Amino acid sequence: MFAALGLALGAAQDPLLVELRAPRREWYAQEAIPIEVRIGVAQDFLERDLLPPFHRRLDLPLLLEGSWLPAAQPDAGDGFSFALNGAEAWARAGGAESRAGRAWSFYSYSAVLRADQPGELALPAVALRYAVGTGFRDDPIHGRVAAGREDRMIASEPLRLTILPLPVAGRPASFRGAVGRFELEAAAAPLEVAPGETLTLRLSIRGDAPPASWEPPDLGLLPGFELRGQLDDRGSPVRILQYELLLRNADARAVPAIEFAYFDPAPPGGYRIARTEAIPLRVRGAPSQPAAPAAAAVADLRLQEPRASAPPPHRLTSAAFVLALLLPAALTGSFGLFQRRRARDARDPLRVRARRAAAHFQRALARHPERCAAPFAEYLAARLRLPAGAALAPSLESRLLAAGLPRDGAREAAETLADLLAAEYGGPPCADGAARARAQVRRLERHFRAGRPA
Repeated sequence: MFAALGLALGAAQDPLLVELRAPRREWYAQEAIPIEVRIGVAQDFLERDLLPPFHRRLDLPLLLEGSWLPAAQPDAGDGFSFALNGAEAWARAGGAESRAGRAWSFYSYSAVLRADQPGELALPAVALRYAVGTGFRDDPIHGRVAAGREDRMIASEPLRLTILPLPVAGRPASFRGAVGRFELEAAAAPLEVAPGETLTLRLSIRGDAPPASWEPPDLGLLPGFELRGQLDDRGSPVRILQYELLLRNADARAVPAIEFAYFDPAPPGGYRIARTEAIPLRVRGAPSQPAAPAAAAVADLRLQEPRASAPPPHRLTSAAFVLALLLPAALTGSFGLFQRRRARDARDPLRVRARRAAAHFQRALARHPERCAAPFAEYLAARLRLPAGAALAPSLESRLLAAGLPRDGAREAAETLADLLAAEYGGPPCADGAARARAQVRRLERHFRAGRPA
């Protein structure tokens, strides 16, 4: 598994070696694979014979080459400088030992890799280039000086690893590709809401996997709530998600515990689920005790009321007579229209979502015009028949164009949303943002109602 000593391209007497190492041979797809490049050099050879490969002075006058090695990380303060693919990098001390009566020093450079697909992962050999001085002479001013220079190179053995697929057995239905170790925290605000109002749920997910390699929890079916929008800050190692949730009814007295499924590759590997605690809410407008049936209430009132003489009969005027004739037909027509709309909504629930998103935007704009970015994004997603939060993607303008909007209108809607989001999250203020969003919604409503219904 480990590399051999220098190849024929290096001089056999040069006490220098380079190895590729990994803790084990088998890894799971998307698992973090720590790779160590181990460099060994005899101390007297380092101090007397090696020449720097560049004009810049390095602790280790060596050039390590490996195209697959990630770029060097900043120095933590205790590293030894060397050259990696032409740039400065730092290795940590890896111990010392004695070989054939000579003191050797070892240094390690670490990198983390991930394999996307199962199969064999073949890491090519890395090369270690260095220069050896020849024809040394003693100079009274500069000391021991090399009259000549000989460039040499040794290489490691390649490293082959086996990448295993993630197991199917025991995989939770909510698993969305997260491999590693993760922690989950949640907070919500405000904690006092009424049905029809929104709150913001903030999820912090800390893990050792790149944010782009996994999807966050889907809260589209959270009991008692409706997902209105989603913001995603793909920071590493902490990814922060903000969900705008609408409370549907007063029966939901808490934000339920959120689950996040992941695969922990640490032996023995297996699926795990991180859970948050439920967040209690103070819900205004809780349902009261059911009232007595109307008929019984009327009967009780009649028993308590004194008997009165019957009122004199009223005569219908001509206008009232006509109204009495037309009212049943009007009611029948209205009921038929209601039934047709209800049947159309049942066939197309996305129509209902779009209508509700428009109404929610208007309510949110009236209450908090400075915080209308999320309702505007949810409205756009609903009208485009996209998942909640999808309007935040860079492809919004092209999606609006595909929906039939003119180019200027599509660009203006995308720019309005971008400006609103920037203003809410630390960017420049957007004084006319609410007015622009209101105008955009009016224009889009006319377009969608005249063209493709939603």
